[in-house]
Amino acid sequence: MKSDESERFHINLTLANMKSDESERFHTNLILANMKSDESERFHTNLILANMKSDESERFHTNLILANMKSDESERFHTNLILANMKSDESERFHTNLTLVNMKSDESEIFHTNLTLANMKSDESERFHTNLT
Repeated sequence: MKSDESERFHINLTLANMKSDESERFHTNLILANMKSDESERFHTNLILANMKSDESERFHTNLILANMKSDESERFHTNLILANMKSDESERFHTNLTLVNMKSDESEIFHTNLTLANMKSDESERFHTNLT
């Protein structure tokens, strides 16, 4: 036999003598051994995802994305994830709180005043503005 044929023959013999779960692991390891490192990483990730329940795989995928981001990007990504999983009124409050957290104190005061005014009926806002003045 030529060397590549004998290698395939040996692999087939090995697979034939294994229990199915062992042969699956053996086959996976063979595939990984023949891949470039970046390919094998993607392959391994896909294997992990394939063996997870959908909600677990979603969290796993999210963690993978976060792991590959620069810290400021991951913060924005995480914020967007939180917003995506909130009801609209909650997300509005969350977004407002984030905005306030990232402002200097005098800016946040003006921002908070404008928010208050925006959520009032016109006659209330007039009284509120007068009281502020």
